[in-house]
Amino acid sequence: MEHLPHPRAPHATQERVQYVCTQQYDGGDWLTYPARVGWGRVLPSAEYPEFMKQELRSPSNDRELERLFQTWIFFGLLRKILVPHGLYNTRDFLEQDDRGQHVSTAKLLERLVAWQAVDRSWTDTENVALYDQSVPCLQLAENALKILYSLPQASLTKEWCHPEISRAIAL
Repeated sequence: MEHLPHPRAPHATQERVQYVCTQQYDGGDWLTYPARVGWGRVLPSAEYPEFMKQELRSPSNDRELERLFQTWIFFGLLRKILVPHGLYNTRDFLEQDDRGQHVSTAKLLERLVAWQAVDRSWTDTENVALYDQSVPCLQLAENALKILYSLPQASLTKEWCHPEISRAIAL
């Protein structure tokens, strides 16, 4: 990812993050997106037990999980945070090369600097409202992503719950 610091003399080329979404984020309420696309079990509720526990018992298909998380957690969160400031366009985070389409964060720092400048012009009430809306989203994203790094209940095996998830997409 282009926004991460890189060593001066890297031993390997930068890993590209393949674009795996089969649909664009729909622009609806971020917290309920998984339910809208048939992944309601991701959301904490009385109806669904904790997602991590479900994944440990019966892991989801890795490719489907990659698509969900890239669409929802990457593009959906960017949209949620940047749209109120007029700073989001999906195309700004995609690039095409001879190997296909991939996710790019080359413009992320620029967008966040602009976001910070706009944010300073907002009233305290507007900022508190945005903060109150954003924190639950970030907490849910963190909890959902934890399943990518969790060990099965028989943790003595030292196998990851989702060993085939693309490291680049998870990152």
